[in-house]
Amino acid sequence: MYANERSPELRMRLTYWVFAFVHGFRFEAKKLRPEETECFEPHVKEQMLTRPCQVEVMQFDAPYRLALFFFFDKTKQDLRINVHQENWNSLEATISKLRKKYFAPQLNRKDLRKLLKRCRSYSNESIYSIDFVTHACCLSFGHDPRTKASPFPWSWHYITAPQKMAEIVFTLNLAQAQDEHMNKTFFT
Repeated sequence: MYANERSPELRMRLTYWVFAFVHGFRFEAKKLRPEETECFEPHVKEQMLTRPCQVEVMQFDAPYRLALFFFFDKTKQDLRINVHQENWNSLEATISKLRKKYFAPQLNRKDLRKLLKRCRSYSNESIYSIDFVTHACCLSFGHDPRTKASPFPWSWHYITAPQKMAEIVFTLNLAQAQDEHMNKTFFT
């Protein structure tokens, strides 16, 4: 954890960064043709961050993760962003808080636990990780994407703008969804 990470100024900047990231992500999603959107079935809203969604930005240590948890609660306003520290040792308390806060979509405790465990276990060598269940999506980074986009010095190191990062993540996610869609279509 960075010493100044807890400062209100940096939290505010993280909130703005996430706000701009979501708008960039949605901008990319609007460009899709209907046949491309089919690739995201059955989790279209979760993978395209449709309205209304709320964001819980959780920062974990050891291993460091900046996790953006998107919840699709129709009873709450769009793009309500909360930033807070969490601890890997208290996942059950985190899950309880999230289920209480986002009760309308009736999130399954097992699904939230699965998202958190996958977030913790993904490789630090990846640029990001994205995972979803019905009514929730987790996008996580093993480093702060505001400072660098990749753990590798030779790969997207200087792309830190939220719009550019949203384009990269969306494009990679679309490519993966298309691959999975093609595999289901032709090989099952």
